[in-house]
Amino acid sequence: MRAADFVTRLSRNDYWVDVLARAQALGRDATFVTPEPLAAADALTVEGMADAVRRYLPASRGTVVTLLPEQP
Repeated sequence: MRAADFVTRLSRNDYWVDVLARAQALGRDATFVTPEPLAAADALTVEGMADAVRRYLPASRGTVVTLLPEQP
């Protein structure tokens, strides 16, 4: 999803309904939903993502990740 599309979704209720419904379906407290999703996305780093991949997707599981180019 492009950043502009994400910003548009944030301004619409369907985004927040989806986020809250997903939290409920997963049995999570809705307070985990960040009120500043763009700030959370900006806080992601390559190192942080690599650490999360090592932690949650171990090599023994044979996970394949493909990076696709962003649509213009």
